[in-house]
Amino acid sequence: MLVIPIAFDQPGIASRVVHHHAGLKLSPRFLTARKAGRALKALLQDPSYSRSAHSLGLRIQSDGLALACAQIERLLNPHIRRTAA
Repeated sequence: MLVIPIAFDQPGIASRVVHHHAGLKLSPRFLTARKAGRALKALLQDPSYSRSAHSLGLRIQSDGLALACAQIERLLNPHIRRTAA
């Protein structure tokens, strides 16, 4: 993924993408066609980005919904016993 965070929660999400090696982040303030081209080339030439993104996708598919629901329930009802995620 090539992420270009603009506002709200996007910078945090972009940082997570980079942290998990699923993509690269570019600043919209300093964005140029040349920088975007170099970043896309790097993403396409390095298969580790694709592998990481695929791995994250599988994790989200397998348990992401259940974990999100459990977290929402804990936030709505603080008396629910916390379990290890």
